[in-house]
Amino acid sequence: MNSFFRFTLTILIVGILVNLAVVFAANAQSQRRQGIQDAADRAKLKAILDNPDLITRHLDAIVESQRFDQDNKAIETTLLLRQYHSPGIDQSVPNAVQRIVIPGDRLKIYGAILRFSDEFAADAPEFQIMRKKTLVYFTYACGEEETPVPHQPDDLFTFMPEWETPELTRLDIFTLRPTIFEVRLWKYIWNHIPDEHRTPPWASDWKNGISVTYIAPAVAPGLRPQSVYSATVSTSGEYGTIFWETPINDPLKVREIIAQRRYQESPTQPTADLPKGPAPRP
Repeated sequence: MNSFFRFTLTILIVGILVNLAVVFAANAQSQRRQGIQDAADRAKLKAILDNPDLITRHLDAIVESQRFDQDNKAIETTLLLRQYHSPGIDQSVPNAVQRIVIPGDRLKIYGAILRFSDEFAADAPEFQIMRKKTLVYFTYACGEEETPVPHQPDDLFTFMPEWETPELTRLDIFTLRPTIFEVRLWKYIWNHIPDEHRTPPWASDWKNGISVTYIAPAVAPGLRPQSVYSATVSTSGEYGTIFWETPINDPLKVREIIAQRRYQESPTQPTADLPKGPAPRP
């Protein structure tokens, strides 16, 4: 082996080692940064979960348009639905407005309660902040005579798409995607919710440190334009409750919700920064 070849080989080996050192250092630095970000996200989520009002959630529904038959009976209603990221009936932080189409004029809303025991995440200490927590969600919206078929490509509207982070407990609803920590947390949760507990009937036993209670649906009848129909889901009662308040004639709020939906759909807006939610029914 001549000296030139040895020199060239040495240079190549040194270059490879330097590149490996740079890659390892960059990976270590990235992991440190991600660890710091995860810790911050975990603390922020804990603060959200510690809010005692989190066991109640609020939703508004308005009529965008309707079709009637010759007897002036509604045969189809297009609705705009808006949940609120703020707990209870606080409406200071609205989520994205979603659109659905139902037959007739009677809207049915479902909900669910997730409870986490002291045994949850025994193999994942970073997710143990969920222990002793109770979360309540709206889950589906459809017409009175319709039945949700969860997690199907053409499924009725769901507020909780499987494997996704629910909007109501997102750390920041004004960004397109949840954080890496949230994605990992909810992947873990979905993996530990047994398949038989992902659809009605309304209650489940404890398994994997999680109990799921599916709340019986409530129906808002006789939907009409210019009125706001408000639903509340809560953990009250043995299996939780959903109830509709008396509709309020509120053209100003109706216009506000319609304007928000149009803003979300505007091609001139930075939609990448808007919380999208599941696609509406065709």
